[in-house]
Amino acid sequence: MKRRTFVQTCARWVIAPVAFLALMAFGAILDDPRAAQAIADDAAQAVLDAQQQADDDAYWQRICRHEFGPGAQLLRTHDGDVVCRPATHVAKGGVL
Repeated sequence: MKRRTFVQTCARWVIAPVAFLALMAFGAILDDPRAAQAIADDAAQAVLDAQQQADDDAYWQRICRHEFGPGAQLLRTHDGDVVCRPATHVAKGGVL
């Protein structure tokens, strides 16, 4: 093996791990644990909010069914208000 090729090969074998370690250290320096925790907290809160919304919808659906009978629909306005729509019964043959 030529001396030049041997030196280049050794340099490449040294540079690759050093570059890897430098990039990993740079990433660790830039990583903000508070931001990661904030994202995790937001995700956990989103799950709790979805569960609460489902419980609220089930509660309002029971009220709608009690007030307007079976088949009543629960609707929400764009402002978040709850609206109950009574069931529409269609006569046999599809005519109202």
